[in-house]
Amino acid sequence: MVQDAKREPWEGGFIRETGSGKVYVIRKRIGGRLFEVSTRCATLKAAMSELARFEADPQTY
Repeated sequence: MVQDAKREPWEGGFIRETGSGKVYVIRKRIGGRLFEVSTRCATLKAAMSELARFEADPQTY
């Protein structure tokens, strides 16, 4: 993975700065498997909702 200088942490992973704004990305290791998936959300509230969905069933998120 290439390190992106324009990212900051949040509870679920990191926030990637893009040309059009922020995108919240979930980065979690569950059962030895690393998940790194975009929430496609630009707000913390929406990203937290997606994190809850992810944590309920990461395999099918």
